[in-house]
Amino acid sequence: MATADRLNLLYDKLKQDGVVSEEIRVQLEKMGDEFNNLYHGLEKRAHALTNKQWRFIKRDLKRIGCISFAQPATRLAFICKELVDLDISFDYEE
Repeated sequence: MATADRLNLLYDKLKQDGVVSEEIRVQLEKMGDEFNNLYHGLEKRAHALTNKQWRFIKRDLKRIGCISFAQPATRLAFICKELVDLDISFDYEE
């Protein structure tokens, strides 16, 4: 999954650099943990997700896909800010 690869590279870079504020880092780590739980548990949970939850997942992945992850070495803070501004939560429990 392209989104997973893009986010994993970003999170690896985020752990190495102290470029972003603590608040943004915490929000991104929360989003990353939720994404990883969804992504790695999807095979087991897929049949139990409702159509509404699938629409939310698709919407959120498209929103992330609109962000340019090009040149993370120079644009890391900007990329992180864009992700935080999306205010995405991958916790789709109802």
